[in-house]
Amino acid sequence: MISADIALVVVDSELGLSFEDKRILKECILQNVTPLLVLNKWDMLDTESKNNLNTVIKNELKQYKWVTVIRISALRKSNIKQITKQIYNLEEQLKLRIGTSELNNFFRSLWLKNPPHPVKGRRAKLKYVTQFETFPPQFSFNLSTNIPENYLSFIENQLRLNFEIKNIAFNIKINA
Repeated sequence: MISADIALVVVDSELGLSFEDKRILKECILQNVTPLLVLNKWDMLDTESKNNLNTVIKNELKQYKWVTVIRISALRKSNIKQITKQIYNLEEQLKLRIGTSELNNFFRSLWLKNPPHPVKGRRAKLKYVTQFETFPPQFSFNLSTNIPENYLSFIENQLRLNFEIKNIAFNIKINA
């Protein structure tokens, strides 16, 4: 069990993103800890290596494309202030509280336009949505029955797109 809200995951840019780095990132997200990926020694890479590393990160973290990535050089003190700036930005997102009526209005109209596919012959009806926690935000969806896994991803993406929680880990509970 991790007891943190934000975790700095520092990676040596010359070595790239290792299996262990990806495991740590995934574990943070599973524990609802927002990772901040810091690529150190960025200045040691040539343009081609930078492009390759950016491509690798984009491909390896496509499920977590919302994770903030900062490129720094600790030795040259290049871009170091970005870490503090991003931590502040993430904290602002973590403490955001979205009103129950706002969530319900948004998701009821979304549910009508894009309802989930039926599970075992039953289509879920949305009873209500509420945010019951901050640091990290936690949302409860009270439904008549279960929804497909891909619809849960759709809900997460809609929360990220339409509310100010674009770069943080948060939890969605489905009560069916």
